[in-house]
Amino acid sequence: MGSVQPFTGGNSIYAPDGSILNRTDGYWWSAYTESPGCTKSADAPAWLLNMDWSPPPKPVSPTCTLDSQDLVSGFCTFSCSWPADLETDNSCSGATADEINYHPVFGTSPGSSDLSDPGWVAGTQLTATLNNVADGQLVYTQLTARDALGNTSAASDTGGPFTCPCIVGGSCGPTPTPTPTGEPTPIPSLTPTPSITPSPTVAATPTPGGWMQVQGGDVYQGSISQTDLPASQYFLTYITPTPPNPQSAGVIRWSDTGGLSPGSGYLSPRQPNDWKVKGTLTNTYNFTFYWEALKNKAITVNNITVGDSGYYSSTPNNAIYSYPGGGHFTLSPSFSPNPNTDVTIFIITGTFEITQNFTSSKPVVFIVNGHIFIDGGVERIPGLYITGCENPPTCGGGTFTIDTGSNKIIIDGMVYAYKFNLNRTYKSFTAPAYQFIYQPKYMIALLPYLGRPQINWQEVGP
Repeated sequence: MGSVQPFTGGNSIYAPDGSILNRTDGYWWSAYTESPGCTKSADAPAWLLNMDWSPPPKPVSPTCTLDSQDLVSGFCTFSCSWPADLETDNSCSGATADEINYHPVFGTSPGSSDLSDPGWVAGTQLTATLNNVADGQLVYTQLTARDALGNTSAASDTGGPFTCPCIVGGSCGPTPTPTPTGEPTPIPSLTPTPSITPSPTVAATPTPGGWMQVQGGDVYQGSISQTDLPASQYFLTYITPTPPNPQSAGVIRWSDTGGLSPGSGYLSPRQPNDWKVKGTLTNTYNFTFYWEALKNKAITVNNITVGDSGYYSSTPNNAIYSYPGGGHFTLSPSFSPNPNTDVTIFIITGTFEITQNFTSSKPVVFIVNGHIFIDGGVERIPGLYITGCENPPTCGGGTFTIDTGSNKIIIDGMVYAYKFNLNRTYKSFTAPAYQFIYQPKYMIALLPYLGRPQINWQEVGP
C-alpha cells in the first residue's frame, strides 16, 4: 500500500520488495479517500502500470553519402542518416516510441569515434554531417538507441567503410610525373610459315604511347624521360611556319639528379651544345609572387564561375580579377576576354577547371594557387597557366592535370606547374598527344602590371 497524502494532493510512495514486483509484468493501481468519522470512498478507476523495461531493438547503422570534396585540400563532407527504430509504447510510464534517442559515432576503424562523436541526439534527428574527412580516409559508423526510461540498446552492426576519394596532390593521391606515363605496347614478333628455305623473323613496329612535344620556348623538368617518343620526332622543336625558323626552338634544362631519355626519337633538332642546360632553377615564381604584385590592382569577384562577361561592363577598363574563397572554380562556357583591355588576368584562390575548348583574340592569364584540371573532352585552349604555391606540395596545390580522353590536346601558350599529370590515350607516330606551342606574348602582357619595362613583341615571318 502506498503512503497517505493530505487532501491538498501529493505523491503516494509505494516501495515493494523484489518478491512482489518484477521488470516484465504489468500491475493495476488505483486510489481512494478516507477521513476520521467517514467511510472509505470507492476506488478510483484503475490504471495499468506496464513494467516492461526491455531495451529498444538494435538499430541499423548510419549510411554516409559523399556530399562534396575540396579539390585543394582533399577534405570531404559526408551526409549520414539512419532509419527510425521504434519500440512498444509504454503508456503509463510516459515513454513512447517517439522518445527514443540515438548516439551515432564515426571513426577511422570499426567501433572507434575518432572522427566524430556528437553524443545522444533527439529521436527526431535521423541525420548527421561529417566534415573535414581527409582524402583517402575510410569512414566507419555505429549507432546505439536509448528510450525514455533509460534502457539502452545493443550497438548496431558496423556500417561502412565509406571512402573519401584520393585526389592528385592530396595526402594520399598518386604522385604524377612530368612526362606521359604510357608505355609502348609491344606487338609479338610475326614468324612467316616455314618453307624449304627458312625466312627470317619479322618484328612488327610497336605502337607509341601518348607523347609530348613543345614548339618553341624552353622546358625545365627534374628529368626528361620520353620513352614513347617515336623515331625521327622531337620533344622540343621549332615553331612551325613554312619554312620553320631554326632559332625558334629553345633550351631544355633539367636537374643535376635527372637524366635524358628521348626514347627512339630526339630531344631537339638543334646542335647538342645549343640546347642542353643542366642544373636546378632556384628563382622560379609562384602564386604568392604574382598575388603580392597584382592584388592591389585586382577587382574581387565572388563567383565560382570564372570569366563571366557581366563583370567587364561594370569594370570596363580593369584587366585583373581576383576569385577568393579556396573553392572549386570553373571557366565560364561563354568565356571571352575583356574587350577593353590588352590582357585579361585571373587570380584564383582555389582549384580551377576548364571543361571545354575556348578561343581568345587577346592574351589571357590564369594564376592559380590550387590545382588546374583540363577535362578529357578539351582539345585546344590558349593562355598562360601558372599553378603552384610557395611550398608545394605541402601547401596543397601546383598540379596541372589533363584528364583521360581519346583526343590529342594543344595548348597555345605557356604552362608553369609543380607537377604534370597527363592521362590522354591518344597514340600516333606523327602527332603528339600533348602539344605546347610557345606564345611569349602571354608573359610579355604581364610585364606592365609587374612594374617592369614593356616590350614590343611582334610575330614576323622568317
